[in-house]
Amino acid sequence: MSMDIQTYAADINHHHQQAQQHAAKAIDHAIEAGKLLLKVKAELPHGQFLAWLEANIAVSARQARRYMQAAQGKPLIKTDTVSNLPKPVKELRILDVLRSGQSLNRFEAAKLGDSCLNSTIAKLRAKGEPILSRWERVPGRFSDEVRCLRYFYGGTAQRTPQLDLIEQ
Repeated sequence: MSMDIQTYAADINHHHQQAQQHAAKAIDHAIEAGKLLLKVKAELPHGQFLAWLEANIAVSARQARRYMQAAQGKPLIKTDTVSNLPKPVKELRILDVLRSGQSLNRFEAAKLGDSCLNSTIAKLRAKGEPILSRWERVPGRFSDEVRCLRYFYGGTAQRTPQLDLIEQ
């Protein structure tokens, strides 16, 4: 193997790590922008927000709406869900929710954009995260009740350092 190929490998790994870190930070910035947009919208008279947005902000109304939805914790439009984000970012989001003291079942996680919570939990557990679970019954969409797992964080709750989940 030539030295150039080894240099490429190191550079590729470095850029991959940077991309993962910046993707997580980008989401945090989008949420903060959404919070500010929601404050402005609440202060403006009804029907004035779009005009204000167009005159003052360098994002489209559609993108502003996505930011506000993210700030409200709502799932974004189908193509913008957390499932489409790099895996470590999705894991960070779920881990942050659990570490905040909240618990999740698969239906609640789906509303956050994680359509396969059990896989996300398995990956977090493999990385040493103390995630506990218990069975529960919840109202079903087409039946009386459905049995599913509710997940809890079993360690000391704290915000997730973004570097913990970067794949090496």
